[in-house]
Amino acid sequence: MQKELLNKWNYSSQFVLLFFVITSILSIIKQLAMHYSLIDGVHSVFILSLIITTALLCAIRKKIDIWVLLPVVFLVISCVQAYIYPDQSWDGLAYHQKAAWYLMHGGNLLFDGDAGNYWVALYPKSTWFYAGELGAQLGSMQFSSSYQLLIGFGMYSYVIYFFEKNGYSPIAAHIFAFMSLMSPIFIAQSFSYYVDAMMGFLALVMMLSSIEYGNRRQTSDALTLILASIIVVNIKFSGFLYVGACFLILGLRSLPKVKETLKVCGIFAIFLVVGVGVIGANPYVKNLAEGKSIFYPLFGEGKKDIITFAQPVSFSSMNRFEKLFISTFSKSENINKAAGTEPTFKIPGAVSKNEIANLHHEDLRIAGFGPLYSLCLIMAIAFLLFSRGIDRNCKLLLVLIVLCTLLNPESWWARYAPHLYTLLLLPLLYIKPGERFKLSTAYIGLLIAMMLFNVGLMTKARINASRSFNNGLNWILNSCPEGVLHVTPLNNFIVEPLLQRGSGRYVMDETRQEGAKDYKRKFSYLCVR
Repeated sequence: MQKELLNKWNYSSQFVLLFFVITSILSIIKQLAMHYSLIDGVHSVFILSLIITTALLCAIRKKIDIWVLLPVVFLVISCVQAYIYPDQSWDGLAYHQKAAWYLMHGGNLLFDGDAGNYWVALYPKSTWFYAGELGAQLGSMQFSSSYQLLIGFGMYSYVIYFFEKNGYSPIAAHIFAFMSLMSPIFIAQSFSYYVDAMMGFLALVMMLSSIEYGNRRQTSDALTLILASIIVVNIKFSGFLYVGACFLILGLRSLPKVKETLKVCGIFAIFLVVGVGVIGANPYVKNLAEGKSIFYPLFGEGKKDIITFAQPVSFSSMNRFEKLFISTFSKSENINKAAGTEPTFKIPGAVSKNEIANLHHEDLRIAGFGPLYSLCLIMAIAFLLFSRGIDRNCKLLLVLIVLCTLLNPESWWARYAPHLYTLLLLPLLYIKPGERFKLSTAYIGLLIAMMLFNVGLMTKARINASRSFNNGLNWILNSCPEGVLHVTPLNNFIVEPLLQRGSGRYVMDETRQEGAKDYKRKFSYLCVR
């Protein structure tokens, strides 16, 4: 019974990951067919992807199980969460939603251009495939940012599987999974098309599955590692940092056994073929075919600098470790070059009104994990240093986290290093099932309580900001019942998904109407009766 339950948690995780991969592959096939004028682009492959995923996993398990409904429930919950508030983020309106909107309305992201934004043509596209296909299926993009929570549920399921399979406390397993899901990065980006929380979820799945495969060499864990690796590199270029770290440690653990090392190479080869050669053909293979760096436009000749203007001025002269230290132990602030200010050190655990006022930003730069993160980090590290009995899994997970941080030159920015949050949760690996209450357990409980309070502060800030924006948007959309609302996008944003949340008539204008008012630098509007 216990083994079957474990398999079902693993199955739920694999369903979510495989579904995401299948959706990307089918969307690519559709766009290829569109390019050669075999079909039009108005039909979605979303439901077909669900059907194929279900059929494949049932065939692998050799039976049909009602447990298949759990991932579907995950999908529904994710869509409901995405629907609550609209995305008001800069990146979401500037290019994420543009790409998905373009695909949703029959555009071809692989062959037809940039959907009105430079980055769309050059960035990995897997989340846009998902968002566009879901939008086309439902006729609205109000649900399409659900990919973050959906992958989060996949991570949650694999964490439970990993913990219970390795004899850790089931209660600790659910706390670890829940706190990983409710990370500050996800809270900050929960109603947006940002993808950084999703990167953190996938990184954790990759780390745990690579550890588990190294422990027992089971095909199921290799499949999970492959699927998560395929997805992570087709979300952001930085996904290769996680792939490199996980396969490096897994390869080293396989030595000097030639047969096991060859198996690891085979797993990596499958990832390369599907992740880079098929789903990642645009941009990775395309860049190589054009003689550019595989990671263009962030590397190689003609590369674009997306960091210097986004960081404090003083960071330009610092190394990655100095920036990480300052960002971790400073006040939570959204400082960039244009702000002209510098990070301010604080006593770990102290919280100021100015910090709370900054917590609503989707891309909070300094101390982006929240105002209590530095204190929680000190508590977690102290526990690891002074507790006896750290096991192999904990050591390997710690090594992977540190390695990923060392490889990442921009780990100071929390959203670029979401894996760092897992450091705070490592003490939970010390709790064994049926263990009597000890002082160390109370210490871990205090740490989790501090983390919950930190997340609570960020959740309140996020909900208040999203609610305020949504209330203002609803007022505008309902302010012209007997006329037509004339709308002009600002900053080259896409605003149609925002406007579709209302039922009134509207017209998109290329130039601003005289007398029009601005709404939060997103668009200008004027009611014409």
